[in-house]
Amino acid sequence: MCGTRSGPVAVSLVGGLKYTFVLLAFLLLSGCASKHNMQTSGPNYLGGGYDVQKINGNTYRIVVKTNFAPYENLSGARTMWEEQAKKSCGSSKYREENVKEYTYKHVPDFVIIPYIITVKLAHAICDELPLKSSSN
Repeated sequence: MCGTRSGPVAVSLVGGLKYTFVLLAFLLLSGCASKHNMQTSGPNYLGGGYDVQKINGNTYRIVVKTNFAPYENLSGARTMWEEQAKKSCGSSKYREENVKEYTYKHVPDFVIIPYIITVKLAHAICDELPLKSSSN
């Protein structure tokens, strides 16, 4: 008698665990920085991507957005921005100017799990020489 009652409960628990695992995996993967080129491919349905525009000979305006996640992902946005700056400048010799970092909600607040996109926008100035010290 106990076996017949625990059978459906056990199946229900296994089904619930599968659903929970799939949901957690989706949430973890969704917060990653995106390799999606918004300039050539348009908007990304997960919210993320990057856009690089050359302003002049050695200056690029770089915007990166993480895919939506239930948390802020500044480290992911910063890492992706650095990758795009290195790629644009051809080396890690650049400096950042006009840096803006912020987050926004991808969907309204009525959704139980927040869909947050993290953004980093900055100019990469390539091949800059270090500033001379005025203490000479």
